[in-house]
Amino acid sequence: MQTERARSRFSLPSQDRARLFDRLHLAVRRARADGEQTLAAISLPVDPAVDPSEVICGSRRAGERWFLLEEPDRGSWALAGAGEAVSLAAEGPGRFSSVAATWRAMCARAVYDPADEPGGGDPVAVGGFAFAPDGGGAPHWRGFEPASLTVPELTLVRARRGGEPSVRMAIAVLANPDDLPEELLAGVERRLSELRQAP
Repeated sequence: MQTERARSRFSLPSQDRARLFDRLHLAVRRARADGEQTLAAISLPVDPAVDPSEVICGSRRAGERWFLLEEPDRGSWALAGAGEAVSLAAEGPGRFSSVAATWRAMCARAVYDPADEPGGGDPVAVGGFAFAPDGGGAPHWRGFEPASLTVPELTLVRARRGGEPSVRMAIAVLANPDDLPEELLAGVERRLSELRQAP
C-alpha cells in the first residue's frame, strides 16, 4: 500500500499529460520535417516532501546513467537525474566549443515551455569535462568522455522559493522522425510508474 501511494505522487495530472503530449507531437513533427532529432521537455511541481536523492537512488534502473548533487548548506538545494534522453560528447582541443555548439543548436530547436510561463523551464543537462584534450588516462576515468553533457529523462530539483521548499520534476524525451507521440508518452508514463521514494 505504501509503495502504491508513493508511486501515485509521480503520475502526470491530466493537464500536464496533455501538455506533454502536445510537446511530443510538435517535436515529432519537427523531426519529420527536417530529419533531425528534436528534444521535448516539460517541468511540473511535485509534492515538496519528495526527496530528489531518495527518488533517484531508489528508482534508477540497473546500468543507467544517474546524477545527484546536493548542497545542504544552501537551503537544502538538490539536483538529481536519471536516464538518458540524449548525450553529447566530444574530444580534442575543441571539445568545449563543440559540445556547447551542439547543445545550443539542440536547445534552439527543442520544444518546451519558456521559463516565464507556468510550469516552464529550459531543458536540463549535466556533464563533465576533462582537463586533458583526450580525457583522463587512469583506469578510474575509463568510460568518461573528455567532454560530455547528458540530458536526463527525469530530473528532480529541490530549491527554496520565498522561504518555502519547492520540488519540480522535469521530463525530457528525444523525438525521432519515425516516432509516434502516443508511444513516447506511454514510455514516459511507464517510467513514472517505476518511481518510488526509498531511503
